[in-house]
Amino acid sequence: MFSFPDRPQNQHAPLVLTPALLNDNEFLSTRPGLDHNTASGSALLGLRLHSSSIPAPANRWSGNNRGHFTDPAVDSLIERIQSTIGDQEQRALHRQFLAAVTPAIHSLFFYYEIRPIVMLKGVTGPRLVGQTTTNNIWEWDKN
Repeated sequence: MFSFPDRPQNQHAPLVLTPALLNDNEFLSTRPGLDHNTASGSALLGLRLHSSSIPAPANRWSGNNRGHFTDPAVDSLIERIQSTIGDQEQRALHRQFLAAVTPAIHSLFFYYEIRPIVMLKGVTGPRLVGQTTTNNIWEWDKN
C-alpha cells in the first residue's frame, strides 16, 4: 500500500494498489515514489532510458522511461548501439553507456539475469526475443 499525502481526500488514507491501478499507465507514470522492476538487457538498451520513451499524454502514457530520465548523450549512445553491427564497436558503446548512466543513480544495476535456452542437440534457431525464447518458433530447425 502507498500513501499519497497530497491527495485531496483523507490525506493519510492508504491507497490500495488494485489490478486496475496497476494496469493504468497514467497512474504508473505519475505516482510518486520508487519503482523497482526487472529490466532485461534488451529493455534497458532498447528505449527504456531514451527521452522518447518518457510517458506523457501525447503517447497515452505508453513510454517505459517512468523516471523521466533525459540526457541527449545517452539518447545518442542508445541510437548508436541499436545501429552498430560490429562486436568490438558495440562493446565500446556499451561501456560508454554504463559510464554515462551509472553516476546518475537513476538506474542501479543490482544483477544481470541470465536466461539459458535449453534445447536438444541439433536444434537451431531459438533465441531470446523480448522476454521469451519461443517468439520465433517458426524459424527453428532440427538437423
